[in-house]
Amino acid sequence: MGHRLQEWLGSAPADTRLLILEFGAGFNTPGVIRWPGEHLTRRFLAARLVRVNPDRPETPADLAGRALPVPAGVDRLLDVLTAPHPALDPTVAP
Repeated sequence: MGHRLQEWLGSAPADTRLLILEFGAGFNTPGVIRWPGEHLTRRFLAARLVRVNPDRPETPADLAGRALPVPAGVDRLLDVLTAPHPALDPTVAP
């Protein structure tokens, strides 16, 4: 990890809210993305992990409730997220 990120992580309070978004990380080199993301999620109790992967979206059992496996490719996810949606009427309660 980068020096500035390491410094921030070292000084961040344990209750820091952190969202870790992981896109397409597999098991070719799990120590680069997958395991560090899981480690950070364990370290910060308010952290959440979202793992987007069409083939290997599994998340560790000990992170249940704090990790979301998304079995989709990034291209499909981006298509859904960027599709036009009707604007919400702010005067109408959901």
